[in-house]
Amino acid sequence: MNELFDGLLLYEITLLILGVILFLILSIGLLYYIIKKEQLAKLLFFFFIPIVMIGYPSITQITISKDKIELTKLQNQVLDDPEDSVAIKKMEQLTEKLERRASTTDDLVQVSTSNLILGNNERATELADKALERDNTSLAAHDIKKMATLQESIKENQVREEAARAREETVSPAITPNPATTITESPTVAATPQLRVDTAKVSVNPQTKVLQQMEVTNDLTKVKSFLINKSVRKLDSAHESDK
Repeated sequence: MNELFDGLLLYEITLLILGVILFLILSIGLLYYIIKKEQLAKLLFFFFIPIVMIGYPSITQITISKDKIELTKLQNQVLDDPEDSVAIKKMEQLTEKLERRASTTDDLVQVSTSNLILGNNERATELADKALERDNTSLAAHDIKKMATLQESIKENQVREEAARAREETVSPAITPNPATTITESPTVAATPQLRVDTAKVSVNPQTKVLQQMEVTNDLTKVKSFLINKSVRKLDSAHESDK
C-alpha cells in the first residue's frame, strides 16, 4: 500500500481514493441501468470524472519515478565530473523538486545524498535524520550524516585558516627590496620550507583522514571519494593562493 502512494502528496492520495470510490459507485449504477434497461448515455458521461481523478495522481507518480531515475543519473555525472555546471544546476533543481515529495527512507536518502554532493551539509544532515526517524537501521542514512558532519567541520576549518592567513597578511609589514642585500640572499630559499609545511598540513588534515578511514556502504563509496578529492582540491587551492 505504501508503494502505491509513494511520492504522492496528501491531496493527490485523497483524489485517487475518492476517484476509485466514485468509479465503483458508477459501476454499480451502470449495472443497475443495464438490468433495468435504462438509457446509459447520461451515466456514461459521469465516468469521465473518476477517470480524471484516478489518472492525475497516477501520471504524477510515473513522473516522480522518472525524476528519481534522472536524479541518480545526474548524481553520477557530477561525481564523475565535478566541473559539469549544467549537470549541477539540473541536479539542484530536481533535488529541490523531489525533496517536497520525499516520504520513504529511500527517497530521503537519495535527496540527502544530492545535498551532500552539492555541499549543503546541514540540509543533508536534516534529511538523513528524517530517514533515520523512519528507519533507524538505515546504514546509508548513518553514513551520509557522518560524512556531512565531517564536511561541515572541514569547511569551518578552512574558513578559519583563510581568516588567519588574511590577518597575517594584514599584520605583516610589506617587504621592500634592500639595496644592501647581496645576491646570495635569495628570497626563494625562505619560501621552500613554507611549501613543505603546507603540503604536510594537507596530508595530515584530521577531518580528511577520518573521512578516508571511514567505511561506507557500496552505494556511497563513489560519494566518499568525491568528497575526499573535493577537500584536497580546496586545500591545494588554498596553498596555491599562499604562494
